[in-house]
Amino acid sequence: MKTVFFATLFALFCLITACQKEKIGTGTNIQDLFYLENQGAKMPILVEGNINSGIILLWVHGGPGGTAIGFQNDENISTRLEPRYAVAYMDQRAAGVAQGNTPKLALDLYAEDLKKAIILLKSRYGASQKVFLLTHSWGGLIAPAFLTEGSNQSMVQGWINVAGAHNYIKNDSLTREYLIRYSKEQIAKNVDVTAWQDIINYVEPRLPDYTYKTSQELNLCADKAEGMVTDITRSGNGISGLFTQRKKAFSVFSTLGNAGATYFSGLNDKIMYAEYSSKLSLIKIPLLCITGKYDFTVPRGLADEAILKIGSLKKKQVVLPHSGHICMDNEPETFYNEVIQFVEENK
Repeated sequence: MKTVFFATLFALFCLITACQKEKIGTGTNIQDLFYLENQGAKMPILVEGNINSGIILLWVHGGPGGTAIGFQNDENISTRLEPRYAVAYMDQRAAGVAQGNTPKLALDLYAEDLKKAIILLKSRYGASQKVFLLTHSWGGLIAPAFLTEGSNQSMVQGWINVAGAHNYIKNDSLTREYLIRYSKEQIAKNVDVTAWQDIINYVEPRLPDYTYKTSQELNLCADKAEGMVTDITRSGNGISGLFTQRKKAFSVFSTLGNAGATYFSGLNDKIMYAEYSSKLSLIKIPLLCITGKYDFTVPRGLADEAILKIGSLKKKQVVLPHSGHICMDNEPETFYNEVIQFVEENK
């Protein structure tokens, strides 16, 4: 008899707990973790900070195959942005700690994921939440793919475009040109003559040809050149920080595995033909472009073009004088002050 009683009690307990709603964070210092499931992918979204502000900054990370939870979610953003706003860190499909057997990776899938992430955020925290896109590098290709589709622009308040790569073949041309020009400038100043001449010798024959192989070779050379520039402020841990930080829902092993899967997926070959230079005029929402003076990976020329061609009347460009490609790490105080000013002016 006791066995039946306890079995009934246990079943009732399970029924009650199963019916309980998920606890959704409110307040000025939340930490919520949940997942977006779409077309075979299960993507984590970690929301931290001041959700009571009514403003959510959604990080669209670089890559392909990078991570927002592991890389963008650092001490600078937690101390400078999260007390003011909520920040949503989402690991894209086949990136970070995302899971699932996804279809063949394609840019339109990432744009669709972004749309559904915004819908999920507004469903969870309220339709009145104002969402700003905060994109970096490859994220600057996903953003225009999303923003130029249908009425998607109405879902967001503004776009903060950090070293955005909205046109890959133009990006490669600019990288090659900037590397050659800057190398010649350093040689003329008698600075590391042999090393800079080696860069010229390496990149001159590598004309952009819509192949990922050439693009990767130029990127590797861009990384090398940035490491030689002494005028860059070396603050933050950058990519190496992945191996030392302990963020909620992050695994460096999963991130590396997903990065490898993305590399071999064929996505990089496809996006070599992606360009949004011809569609930037369709984007009417406020835009802030931030770029590093010494960004050889996604040179300033792309930000120049975005500012020139974007359809918005409210747009601003900031060039950080002591920064490379990861400018939010190089000059975090100036970077986040610009982000805050933009949000406050456009919220």
